[in-house]
Amino acid sequence: MPRKRQLDSEVEDEEFTVVSPSRKRQKLSTSNSKSTSKCEKEEHDSDSDEKDENDESDSSSQSDQSQEDEDEDEEAKWSCNVIRNRLLKLRQTPDFKITAWLKENGVNSNSYQRFMKLKGTWNGTQNTTFWAATRYFKKQEKLKQKEKQKEKRKPAAQKKRDTAKKKKEKAEKDAAMDAIVRKIESVEKKDDYDDNGPVFDDCNDVRKKITNFMKRGICTQSRFLKEIGSVQSNSYHKFMKEGPLQLAGASNSTYYKAYHWFEKLRIAEKEAKSKKRLQNEEENHDGFPLRHDDGRRWVPMGFVPVRKKDKIAVIPDGRRQT
Repeated sequence: MPRKRQLDSEVEDEEFTVVSPSRKRQKLSTSNSKSTSKCEKEEHDSDSDEKDENDESDSSSQSDQSQEDEDEDEEAKWSCNVIRNRLLKLRQTPDFKITAWLKENGVNSNSYQRFMKLKGTWNGTQNTTFWAATRYFKKQEKLKQKEKQKEKRKPAAQKKRDTAKKKKEKAEKDAAMDAIVRKIESVEKKDDYDDNGPVFDDCNDVRKKITNFMKRGICTQSRFLKEIGSVQSNSYHKFMKEGPLQLAGASNSTYYKAYHWFEKLRIAEKEAKSKKRLQNEEENHDGFPLRHDDGRRWVPMGFVPVRKKDKIAVIPDGRRQT
């Protein structure tokens, strides 16, 4: 008799449980106490030499101070959900490349993918991505504070020129976005576009289009969500975190609203359909179903569903294929 089984991934994901965000701090505190005990022993053995004792005392103080700074850096300032949202926003920054960021911060791509798919306010504190991102955003905050201090020290004339430059750049971005909106409106009026028509791009394609568009830096996230159909930010963040299955997040309103918005833009700019798009139309005449794919499948006894890239394959249990 068929039974519904959870997706069995090619690479088994690690199971994460929520732990206290002060986990690393506790470890560092233990290390600190051991270091202090060691210093006390060295001071006791060198009582006969006053100069050596003073040197060791200074060294101990510096070590303790360094350890305290390290403890402070390892404290969780933001929850896992906040870090995930910040990383999502960071990926949409112009000229930002996630592969370079992972390499610079010593994060494995698999760990990053697992962390981004986790749910829960503090679920993921033991993932290296969480602590690496926490350190990164703390450094960014310090850099911003330094920049603010520099801005305060600037002459009034320089401040005035910088403000005028920012206003000009903002006006140019707003004009570029307004031009795109007008193009889309012209398609809606002339071509009588159906916003409830079939969807021929999968969720991964739509997520990629959103990321690439936001990297252009011509509009804010709030305006983009408003333009595509007044999408709630919570729905948007949830959709962008889904994947890697083709229809992971298909029931989310962001999916079909963003698809139709980009489709109207494609028509307005007279851009040709991609090879993949034509293949999707041929294989799915009625478009993709607006149903979320959670990776579960009804399979016969003795078989298991296994994810292969963005699709699910059903294979005999115990004889996995690569």
